[in-house]
Amino acid sequence: MKVVVLGAAGMLGSALCKHMAQRHDVIGIARQNGPYVSHHCDLLDPDLNPLLDKIGADVCVNAAALTNLQTCHRQVDKAYKLHISLSALLAQRNERQIYISTDSVFDGFSPPSNGYSETCAPSPLNVYALTKLMGEAPVLNNDGVVLRTNIYGFNLTRPGNSLFEWIADTLAKGKPLIGYQDMIFNPVSIFQLSDAIEIVMMKDLRGRINIGCEEQLSKADFLLKTIAHLRPGYVDVSIVDAPEGEIIRPKSTVLDTRYAKTLGLPTMDIDEGIAQVATLLKGVS
Repeated sequence: MKVVVLGAAGMLGSALCKHMAQRHDVIGIARQNGPYVSHHCDLLDPDLNPLLDKIGADVCVNAAALTNLQTCHRQVDKAYKLHISLSALLAQRNERQIYISTDSVFDGFSPPSNGYSETCAPSPLNVYALTKLMGEAPVLNNDGVVLRTNIYGFNLTRPGNSLFEWIADTLAKGKPLIGYQDMIFNPVSIFQLSDAIEIVMMKDLRGRINIGCEEQLSKADFLLKTIAHLRPGYVDVSIVDAPEGEIIRPKSTVLDTRYAKTLGLPTMDIDEGIAQVATLLKGVS
């Protein structure tokens, strides 16, 4: 199958291209350089549409996003164009669309015990979450698939600023770490999500699907699990509640993944995911 990946130089995009290339004809598009980037193109440039026409892919995975919340807050127009306008453009095309969304579309104030399901009403708290949510509609209205998720990992092609890399870098420098005990989620690794995306593609699934690990855990729990793999015995760790910041963030964004299981998507284990990412990160450090 011919698959085009938008955002192929990013953390998820690079992992997805590497994963998909084992069994599919993968064409990566990004503005930046990278080993998985076949074509350089600003995704907001008018040249994107004719480029996609020339490629003629069966499936388009939109893994591009402006994930820095402060940047979204200060550059609303850019966030709007990348998350909404691009999605609307792609939805008009012939490729089957897979849009990577976020668990942040929920406010986290009164989360269901099993997490937010695909039918729960979203209530985004910031520009990033709002624009990602608005980007879902064109895809769903044109029989595409939206995957809501929260990911961790590192960029396979260049240093990044992910949570996992921040933990590893702080450990390497021997500095204190802080984990937030009141922020609850159920993330998946970029490798687990890449596997899920391929299954969604091969099963020709449509609609909105939550992708998350089985365990609900705090960001403090995630920190401690990661430390156990990267530097066992490290004790310079403080567990606190998250402080209030300039950008409002939801405190609990756990996703209910029971529907995904009925579709044949695999159960995802947080410890297995962290172990795989940690092993690969140590191998490239």
